[in-house]
Amino acid sequence: MIDLKVLRDNPEFVRASYDRRGGVEGLDRILELDARHRELLGEVERLRADHNRANKAIGKTSPDERASAIADAKAIGEKADALTPELSALGPSSTRAQLISRIFHMRACPTV
Repeated sequence: MIDLKVLRDNPEFVRASYDRRGGVEGLDRILELDARHRELLGEVERLRADHNRANKAIGKTSPDERASAIADAKAIGEKADALTPELSALGPSSTRAQLISRIFHMRACPTV
């Protein structure tokens, strides 16, 4: 099985290697789905970190500002929650994972 990192780092090498063996469809789609997964993962992790910082800051705010701080923390959490379903859809049981599995288990792994 090919390492997804090899495909990410050197897609033309992988494509050429598979083309020499008759080709394989779906490499571009895997790259697209993987890029979206990585983008979403980074954004969700950033939002969760911001949410954690905002929650910690609530205790340090004055009582007058506390309601605003709570609303800000809630909004950040809701943004992260809104992205989580799409991120899950690209996870281990996703179309992305199925494509990777189907393509890379069919053919021998090219080596760099």
